[in-house]
Amino acid sequence: MPYQLSQAYWLYMGGSGIIISRKIKRDMEKFSNVNFDDIGTGDLMLDSGVGWLAKEIQDFTKCKYNHAAIFIRIDGILYVAEMNRRIKTLGAGLVETDFDEYFQGKDTVLICKRKFTIDKDKAVNFITENVGRIKYSYFNLIVAQPILQITERIFGKGLWIGTNQANHMVCSAFASWFYMNMRPDMECWKDWAQKDPQDLYADNVNFFPLAWTRNGNAYHIPFIK
Repeated sequence: MPYQLSQAYWLYMGGSGIIISRKIKRDMEKFSNVNFDDIGTGDLMLDSGVGWLAKEIQDFTKCKYNHAAIFIRIDGILYVAEMNRRIKTLGAGLVETDFDEYFQGKDTVLICKRKFTIDKDKAVNFITENVGRIKYSYFNLIVAQPILQITERIFGKGLWIGTNQANHMVCSAFASWFYMNMRPDMECWKDWAQKDPQDLYADNVNFFPLAWTRNGNAYHIPFIK
């Protein structure tokens, strides 16, 4: 990629770059106009929610972001494809939402460009074909992911008891499953079902942050050549 994000900037977006936080704030003022045309099909979105469950996920995974989704463009319109657990039925699952609608009222969203190539037409067809078919896995969210996190911290290797079925998953698993289907040659997506937002956020090999939004305002993230 033509630009490389400094490790210090990357850490700041996770809340750890305290030393350069003032410099970041000054730089942000220079990059306040985000061109959303730069966001393409297959790019990654990470969302930092404010609800009690979002905060529990953030605390448990030690990550600022608790939700993951995939961007797609259809006829020039930018959509967010996500596993939606907020629907008040057990039929919650994969949905597409116009980004303009999704963007309203969001506290913090991190937009990440992928560094690897995909077939964009295949990606759009893949997602639209699966909307309504994939259901949200409450078991993986409430039981399997916590057990994975706890056993990994205690024993150094996590125990996965969740489902690996491609019709029930959580948000970060969907994003990883999508990438696995787009790029089956990439070994990093083989354990897609076990991925959490922290895994995706920490993956600066395959992604780099493009922009972030906060309280309805969007900002470019400064890059260093």
